[in-house]
Amino acid sequence: MFASGAVVAPLVKQGKLRALATLLPTRSSLLPDVPTAAEAGMPQLSVLIWGGLFGPAKMPTERVELISREVNAILKRPEVREQFQVQGVEPFGGSPAEFTAFLKEQLADWAKAARDAGLKPE
Repeated sequence: MFASGAVVAPLVKQGKLRALATLLPTRSSLLPDVPTAAEAGMPQLSVLIWGGLFGPAKMPTERVELISREVNAILKRPEVREQFQVQGVEPFGGSPAEFTAFLKEQLADWAKAARDAGLKPE
């Protein structure tokens, strides 16, 4: 089965499930002894779990920069980082330009995966 680390970690630690690999590009902080899919011999099987903030298309640049600064400051707070890490998520921030570049990479990667799988838009 595929499930989030936060869901399966307690079951793995209790011996009720056996984790074979994580689909993350790096080992999970919740299950550090579980190899990544790449380490297990399946380098093409990797999925980065991410989240981000989006706003209206024509949001003023000053507002975007303000929100970015505030969110980055919040993500640095120890209590916030701890709550993310409890869920097996490594919080990171960045600039709006970095997020835009990341989104373009993700779209290109998933478009290629869909083409390679022979999927066609409907």
